[in-house]
Amino acid sequence: LKAEVEFYSVQHIFVFTLHHKEIIKRHTIYYNNLDLLRGAQPLRIWTFGYYFYSMEREDLIKIAIVDDHDLMREGLAKQLLVDKQIKVTMEAIHGLDMLHQLEKVSVLPDIAVIDLSMPKMDGFTLADELRQKFPLIRILVLTSYNSDYNISTMIHKGARGYLLKSCRPLEFRKALHDIYETGYYYSKVATEKTFLMHRDAKAIHIPDREMELLKLCCTELRYDQIAEKMGITMRTLDGCRGRLFGRLRINTRHELVLFASHSGIIDNDPSHSNNLK
Repeated sequence: LKAEVEFYSVQHIFVFTLHHKEIIKRHTIYYNNLDLLRGAQPLRIWTFGYYFYSMEREDLIKIAIVDDHDLMREGLAKQLLVDKQIKVTMEAIHGLDMLHQLEKVSVLPDIAVIDLSMPKMDGFTLADELRQKFPLIRILVLTSYNSDYNISTMIHKGARGYLLKSCRPLEFRKALHDIYETGYYYSKVATEKTFLMHRDAKAIHIPDREMELLKLCCTELRYDQIAEKMGITMRTLDGCRGRLFGRLRINTRHELVLFASHSGIIDNDPSHSNNLK
């Protein structure tokens, strides 16, 4: 970093030029009471060092962390310190706490990293509130729950990414950058195909037997339990599932749940606590 400093006799002006990723910021600070240099000839000094200024950088990715565990919030904030393009501007212990803080700040966070299971206001309700009141804040879900239903429900509520707390720090930081720069982060649990699935079930004819299977796949039942509930063998269920997947052009149960969620086949506002498994 190069700072060019010029001193003048009556009004001493420090002019700093900061080069940061093709952005040139010029800051001028006026000093009027430097008696030692008053009357002196202009003196030019070239130096190398750091220039710290109080103005908040506009190019930083501003992050809010919403989690009811102190250790998790502090740990995430510490992990993000290594990335100089990211700044944690808000920490909240639950959804209601975040909403109260948002009413008081002048600059909103770009991304909210939210957990699902929290007291007073969980991540599901918070997502609804943010989409309605603060639509410019993008949501990244960071949770321990890998349920297909939870993933599809949060994507339906506007989440831009879905990560498990077991992910590596590098993936967490990459998710923040991708959401900020492209709008979405595609992970192993929430792929690009998952986000793009918005087809209308009414435009696709699904036989009654396959529709029954579809709805049961949107529960927490295992395939063997579904077969028992439908009164069929596992071989018959495999055949029915294959025809259903082929009809909808999908490959996984998670994509099936997401299709059902976006199409209105299943309720998007269940009792959340029953689905956190």
